[in-house]
Amino acid sequence: MANTVFTLEEAGDYFNERFVCVKTDMGKGEGRLIGKKYGVDAYPTFLIINSNGDLIHKVVGASSLNDLVK
Repeated sequence: MANTVFTLEEAGDYFNERFVCVKTDMGKGEGRLIGKKYGVDAYPTFLIINSNGDLIHKVVGASSLNDLVK
């Protein structure tokens, strides 16, 4: 998805305006702690987390841009 969905101009316009986007390898370093905290057990998993660290929404598996922004 990093090569197909998030490279689309529409994806950048939508996500960059609304979120601080971070890509983390859940198999290494701090990513392991994040994955454990939010119950990540499949890849890709997209987490929407508020500034307090509360999980707002979780999407598991590959998705189209339309599925992510609806």
